[in-house]
Amino acid sequence: MDTAWVVGEMSAAEMGDARQVPSVVRIVSALAARHDLSLTAACGNGLRQAAHRIFEHEETSVNGLAAGHFANTAQRCAEFPVVLVAQDTTVFSYRQSQMEGLGPVCGSKRTQG
Repeated sequence: MDTAWVVGEMSAAEMGDARQVPSVVRIVSALAARHDLSLTAACGNGLRQAAHRIFEHEETSVNGLAAGHFANTAQRCAEFPVVLVAQDTTVFSYRQSQMEGLGPVCGSKRTQG
C-alpha cells in the first residue's frame, strides 16, 4: 500500500517536540497499511513504545496531532461550494440478558458495551 499521503497529512503535526513528528508519520503509515490490526500488531513493539511516549507527552494533544490533516482537509474542501459532513451518533442499548461479558463504557459501571 502506498502511504506517501501520510507524510502530507501528518508532517505538519504540531508536537511539543518536533523530533516526534517522524515517529508520528511512521506510526500512522503502519496503521494505514495494516488497519485491520491492533496498534501493537500493526506497528510492532518499537513503534508502539514510541506511540506511548508521544501520547504521554504533556504537550501532545489531539488537535496538535491532527493539525496537518485538518489544514489539508480544509484545503481540499475549499474547491467545493458545499461540503456535507456525516456524523455517526449511533447509540447501542443492550438488554440485561445480553450484557454478560461486556465491559464498561466510558468508565461507567452502569453502562456496558
